[in-house]
Amino acid sequence: NPIVAPFLFGKLMLENRNPVRFRRASLEMAEMKRKFESATETSYTAVLPFCLEDLAAGGNKLQDILETPVFTVPWDHFNVMVYNSYLPVWFSFAFDRLGGARLVYEYSVEIEAARPGRVAFTFGSTWEGILPGNSENIFRTPEELAPDIAAAKAAGVDNLWLYCLEGILFEDFKLTNRRKPAESAAWFEIFHTTRPLKPEPSPRLNIARNLARTVLFDPLAALSKP
Repeated sequence: NPIVAPFLFGKLMLENRNPVRFRRASLEMAEMKRKFESATETSYTAVLPFCLEDLAAGGNKLQDILETPVFTVPWDHFNVMVYNSYLPVWFSFAFDRLGGARLVYEYSVEIEAARPGRVAFTFGSTWEGILPGNSENIFRTPEELAPDIAAAKAAGVDNLWLYCLEGILFEDFKLTNRRKPAESAAWFEIFHTTRPLKPEPSPRLNIARNLARTVLFDPLAALSKP
C-alpha cells in the first residue's frame, strides 16, 4: 500500500537505527571476510537496492536502518538486488516501471563510481520467491527484463544475474510444469541480446530521491551527533 508504506518504513527506521551496533556488526563481518579470504577467490555480498542511497548521501544511515552493513565491509563484489517486477508495485509513490529502469541506471552509475569494477546487479523476479504476496508481481517473459539489462549496460555494468531458478525452470509455483529447454534458455539469452540504452529521467524518481535525502539523511545526521 503506497500510503501505508512510508509510515511502516518510518517505524522501522526508529526501531533499527543504532550506530554503535552497526559499527560492531561491520567490524565482525569484516573479520569474517578476512578469515575466509584464503578459502575463496572472490566474495560477493547481496545489497538491498535502497542502501545505495548511502553512497549519494555519503554515510551509512540506510544500511543501519535496514540492518545490512555492506559498504563498510571490504567485499570483493557488491551484488545489488533490483527486482523490478515488484519494486515499482511496492513503492509506486516513488517510481513506476519505467522509473525502475532509470533507478537501475542511476544506481549503476553511482555504485560503479564508488566501487569500480566490483559491481553486479541481480534482476527479476521470475517467481514469487520467499516474500509473500508476490504471485502476481513477476516477470513472465524474458523480454520484460530488457529495460533493466539495457540500463545497467548503458552505465557500464555487465556483471548481471537473474533471480530466480524456479521461474526459469518451471511455469507454475508448485514446480510441476517444467518449461521447454528453449524457454528456459531464453531467460539467459536476453542478457546477451539486449543492447545498452540509457533510460529517460523520471520526474517521480527525482522527487522521491531528493525527498529521501532531505527527510532521511539530514534529520538523522543531526540526531546522530553527540
